[in-house]
Amino acid sequence: MNHRPLRTVLLCLLATAIPASILHAQEGHDKLAAPSIKLKTTRLKKLRETEAYLLEMKSLTDAELKGRSREFKVAGAFLHLGNSLSLIGDQEAAIEAINSQIQLSHEMEKKQGLAPSLPYEMGDETLVSGAESENILVLDAISEIVKQAKNRQIIMLNEAHHLPMHRAFAMKLAKELKRIGFTYLACEAFSPWDEKPLAKKYVSDAMGLYTLEPMFANFINSAIEDDWKLISYEAPTATRELDMAKNLMEKIFKKDPNAKVFVYAGYGHIYKHPEANSKPKHAMMAAQLKMLSGIDPFVIEQTQMSPIFQSKQQQDMYKKVQSRFKITKPSVLATKSGHYVRLGIQQKVVDMQIVYPHYRLDKVTHREAWLESIAEFKPKDIPINLLPKNGVRLIYAYRQDDPLDATPIDLVLVDVKKPLPKLMLPAGQFRFATED
Repeated sequence: MNHRPLRTVLLCLLATAIPASILHAQEGHDKLAAPSIKLKTTRLKKLRETEAYLLEMKSLTDAELKGRSREFKVAGAFLHLGNSLSLIGDQEAAIEAINSQIQLSHEMEKKQGLAPSLPYEMGDETLVSGAESENILVLDAISEIVKQAKNRQIIMLNEAHHLPMHRAFAMKLAKELKRIGFTYLACEAFSPWDEKPLAKKYVSDAMGLYTLEPMFANFINSAIEDDWKLISYEAPTATRELDMAKNLMEKIFKKDPNAKVFVYAGYGHIYKHPEANSKPKHAMMAAQLKMLSGIDPFVIEQTQMSPIFQSKQQQDMYKKVQSRFKITKPSVLATKSGHYVRLGIQQKVVDMQIVYPHYRLDKVTHREAWLESIAEFKPKDIPINLLPKNGVRLIYAYRQDDPLDATPIDLVLVDVKKPLPKLMLPAGQFRFATED
């Protein structure tokens, strides 16, 4: 699934004005800039707008609908809400909202007699049931990918666009791939209309759409520090999959035929089957690139066995895997003969699948536990003078020396009625902004 409608919805959602913001230095909490300086601190406002929009769509009367589907309207509102929650760092709430959107979409498809847009294939399900599971090994995902990457020219990894955890894994993987000679990082998320942001030494709000999310900003900041060559390949065209592959050919392989490339994309763009030479209209970007380049990419799927459930079958299989194998970190399931187990997806589509534990909120930081275990960020107390006296406040964290148009590297919502969360930050010095 390529989620083309999701991109359109988000483009509309994120086009907003820029209000004033208060800046605070980390050391001594002194003001960094005059009150007239303005930052893009409107994410809490957007969240409230999407919450109000959801309530409005739910309350539409039949007369107001004018024959349109209420489920369609409400599903779209949940999609707005899920991505707004993702952009303020609330992954758990984002998952809940998107799962609601998926459920409504499936209900609409059933009413219309359509096949599900996100089919759950059986894959290797029989390997994780009964005695067969005794022959399954649980392997570290990063180590297994690096082992395969040493003899590959293209590594592809997908993500769920509202799940920042996937970007933390991509950041960790990128560091290891760089160490073994990979030099190009190509991301669907980069804007196809403006190459200039890619030349900056920081992530700005002009770089792209999904890069507005703090974990994605950390991923790209880390890539910039590691001297990756950043490549945009998105193609907002009618033949999107083919044109994305053509962009990769034009920008990388025609200039550097031996290039070692890490391609990061959403959902089904990384699927290698059906092949482009047999079903070109249905072939995804990975299959198109394989046809054009003659290079067989090694593709890794990380959306099916994450805590986002596109169907009851997927949810049941995820729970079964967690119960049988006690997954505690991003892992790969493999048979003793070396076959990588892939669940809920056809075998020819991808080469490997990552299985995630269901990370809970950490009892000390009150943030998702993966921020420390995968991203390797450290907890830091929110400066006391930034805390709200009542209500809620969104705290923005920026790298100290980043320009004013930089994307925040952490966001945390403080509610005086709930336990106080901590900031989760990489190494460095920081400045802060608030939004009430």
